[in-house]
Amino acid sequence: MRKTTAFTLFTALLFTGAAACAQSKPGKAMAQDKKSQEIDFKYAQAFYQSGLKKTERRDFKGALRDFNRAIERRPNYGRAYLNRGVVRSETGDAEGAIADYTKAIELEPKSAQAFYYRGYAKSALGDLAAALADYTAALELDPKIGRAYRGRGFARMSTGDSAGAVDDFTKAIELNPEDTKTYYLRAAALLAVEKYDQAALDYTHILKSNPNDAKVYYNRGLARSESNDSAGALADLAKAIELDPEYARAYYLRGVTRFNGKDFTGAIEDITRALELDEHNAHAWYFRATAKAGLEDFWGALADYSKTLELDAKYAQAYYNRAFIEAFQGDLKAALRDYTKAIEFNPRDALAYHNRGIAREKSGDRAGALADYTSAVEIAPTYAIAYFYRGKAKAAGGDLAGALLDYTKVIAMDPQYGPAYAARGMLKEQMNDPAGAAQDLEKAESLQR
Repeated sequence: MRKTTAFTLFTALLFTGAAACAQSKPGKAMAQDKKSQEIDFKYAQAFYQSGLKKTERRDFKGALRDFNRAIERRPNYGRAYLNRGVVRSETGDAEGAIADYTKAIELEPKSAQAFYYRGYAKSALGDLAAALADYTAALELDPKIGRAYRGRGFARMSTGDSAGAVDDFTKAIELNPEDTKTYYLRAAALLAVEKYDQAALDYTHILKSNPNDAKVYYNRGLARSESNDSAGALADLAKAIELDPEYARAYYLRGVTRFNGKDFTGAIEDITRALELDEHNAHAWYFRATAKAGLEDFWGALADYSKTLELDAKYAQAYYNRAFIEAFQGDLKAALRDYTKAIEFNPRDALAYHNRGIAREKSGDRAGALADYTSAVEIAPTYAIAYFYRGKAKAAGGDLAGALLDYTKVIAMDPQYGPAYAARGMLKEQMNDPAGAAQDLEKAESLQR
């Protein structure tokens, strides 16, 4: 009995001890796991901080290695993904950066910085719609991220929303008034929405901190030129050229500004210098040609228009101007060819139709001339001179009633145009209306006095 009791007691104690031992293992394991996690967390923190320091020193290879280790130790480390994304962006791996920013957003959905940086990376890849969405999300989470306003402004400007861009750049400047780059971007957006005076003010602000920046003087000169401040534009462009004597665009723009002021000689001088620096600027050849035409150097103008068209075979205005000179010199065949080209590349050019009509009429093609005059007035219903020429062509072809209507139309639009009264007066004589003819001819004579 004692043996049995002793054995039972021993067995009970044995199993009780085993159970106690078994219960103690999970608790110990949990404690060890927690300790391991704490160690991983500390290592992850250390690698993360090391990665930040290396990023500051632009040691991107080392930083990438440290952020990788931080993530290995702590796979849910949102900020490590965020900063690894920054490093990947800096090293040109935009797609890898986007993947990291997306992971950071999954782990920390309210990270405005992650949305901002992903927007920046998407913008770099040209995915502007997605960039706009990310910048907007960043600003909804934190309305004081000036860089997000600037980034969204740039995306808006790149997609044609320059007015929206101006608003965003303005907000960015309010948050960071010392950010010269944003002033520069806003000035460009203001130029796009034709607020030239405001753009000039932004360029003036930039020049306070960058007084020797030729490009800023050039851009302010452009803004002033567009706002008809020719004197200010010329001064700015002269300064740009002083700072950079080989600034082709500055010579070109100063030449155009001089051309607009009827200084054809000065325009030719500047544009010639621009062409010495950049002979592939079709617009420069065009303006030099037109300046030469202004000085009646027609052969020189023809040569420059031809060069313009070598560089840009679709330059409608160059065809038109060359045709005008060719017609003036009596080369109607060449003029007709160039007017047709001008119309091909600008089908809404009423002047081209009108002048081709004149050339066709002189070449004996009255039907073609009538068709061209009609096209001109369909495009520009208030184009009085086209009605006048169509009236003459109709009269010459025997359509006296049609001619009478056209001359009357001209007089209604321009009651001081004497030749229309004279033509209508002679037409009325043919139509046996002597009283009406006398009245019109008298009016024509009075307007010539």
